[in-house]
Amino acid sequence: MGRDRAESRQGAQGWGRVMPTPITTKDAARRLGVTAIRVRQLIAAGRLPAVKIGRDWLIKAADLRRVAHRPPGRPPAVDR
Repeated sequence: MGRDRAESRQGAQGWGRVMPTPITTKDAARRLGVTAIRVRQLIAAGRLPAVKIGRDWLIKAADLRRVAHRPPGRPPAVDR
């Protein structure tokens, strides 16, 4: 019975059997070449979709493409 409830919750959120296995912020950071803190900042800014399960954020690997092609570092300062 417990497994059936877990599967129905996963299906309702679009995760689980229908979707590939989600990755953690640590795995996403390794793939993007940034820190896990930066990945959480991208999630908080709305630039990287993720689902929070308990204290962990889970990310679809395909969504990493949204932030993979960004220039490294800070943008140049604007003279005022």
